[in-house]
Amino acid sequence: MPCAVKKGGAMDKFSIYESVSYAVSTYRRHLFLSLAVGAMLGLVSWAGVVVPRSVAQALGVHKATIVVHQQQNHVRKNDTIGTKMYGFVRIAGAAFAKKALEYIKHTPLFYLLIIAFVWLLTWLCTMYLYVGFLRLMFDIQATDRGSYKTLFTGLPYFVRYLSASCLYTVFILLLAVVVLSVVFGLVSVISALLLDFISYEPLAILLQQLVVLLLITAALVAFVAYTMRYMFYGYCLIDKNCTVFESFLYSKNLTNGSLLRLVPLFLVMLGLFYLYTHFIGFFTGYSGFHHTVEFGMLSFMQSVCKGLALPFGGYMLVYVYRKLAS
Repeated sequence: MPCAVKKGGAMDKFSIYESVSYAVSTYRRHLFLSLAVGAMLGLVSWAGVVVPRSVAQALGVHKATIVVHQQQNHVRKNDTIGTKMYGFVRIAGAAFAKKALEYIKHTPLFYLLIIAFVWLLTWLCTMYLYVGFLRLMFDIQATDRGSYKTLFTGLPYFVRYLSASCLYTVFILLLAVVVLSVVFGLVSVISALLLDFISYEPLAILLQQLVVLLLITAALVAFVAYTMRYMFYGYCLIDKNCTVFESFLYSKNLTNGSLLRLVPLFLVMLGLFYLYTHFIGFFTGYSGFHHTVEFGMLSFMQSVCKGLALPFGGYMLVYVYRKLAS
């Protein structure tokens, strides 16, 4: 099998500091290219949201015309925290589903097909450019040279990457459902036991809250760790020219023994992106751009600025991938 890789033993091959340093230095050396590529990806991402919405408005479909009366979540005094959490999720999910059904009900089928086609077209364009973006990251890492033209060279990998991305998304959704179900079940059982065996209600409630916090934290860590085992499928697919299933197997083998370092790396990336996007949100929200929301200027500025951060994350991940694969 062409994508076979040695399992484990990669724990000492990279550090978070090295990956961040590489991303900073590479972004600085290729500043113009990074800004141009990031802005282009941000623009396409913005178009993927705004264009279908603009088409819907042009066809006379407006969200404001759809009114949904949400069901209230009636909480009983003796309900456990798990029961309350489940009730909240159930009500929120029912409200979302009802709103979606009302949207479909009030929109002619032909209009829905047009909107869906436009959304699909913009999404495919985004995915196509992202394949080229990954190839560009590999080129810069290998030769310290790159061109924006590489963004348009992802066709040989496009169908496989698209299929792998869809499978990965389904996997994440199913895993989230399983994790949430387990958490809700454990919280309900433990909360009921605490109420039965502890007569002092304030103490029982405090212990319930601690149990919820611990279970949610453990579930979140487990969820992130398990999804990160397959996060390099796109890099494997392009670098090793794998099939879809081989790319997942390669990524799984590649990350064996490295999850304790990959999870903090993910948290660092998430934290940096959070700070960056909030800075951009503050800038665009308080510098006059919010007065042009009707023309999409606010979302345009935010999408492009967020896209500028994408090469930084790409440099970090391709560096880590190369270290794990070496």
